[in-house]
Amino acid sequence: MILLYCEGSHGSTVLPASLIEGRSAQERRYQVVEHFMEVEAGDELVTGHDAEELCGHPGFRLATAEEQDAYAASKKKSKSVRERAGSAASAAPAAAPAIEIAQGG
Repeated sequence: MILLYCEGSHGSTVLPASLIEGRSAQERRYQVVEHFMEVEAGDELVTGHDAEELCGHPGFRLATAEEQDAYAASKKKSKSVRERAGSAASAAPAAAPAIEIAQGG
């Protein structure tokens, strides 16, 4: 995975299916979330190609080492929060069953 910094805070981009150095690459979609884009095509050669192509566009560049560290810490914190939320939901007591009262008459 190659991390890019984007001037825009949110959005997405699509790179079309193509032949890259003899390798067939399907259409690739990348999301921008809070200024960062994770470029991962599943093939190291294609990933590198996509990162270079995107960096050739205005507003895209490789993330600095400091930005990468901050991004990794943010992802780790986010994962931890999701895991705690999942644990709390599974540990919550089950709701009492509904009781129907038949009215005689």
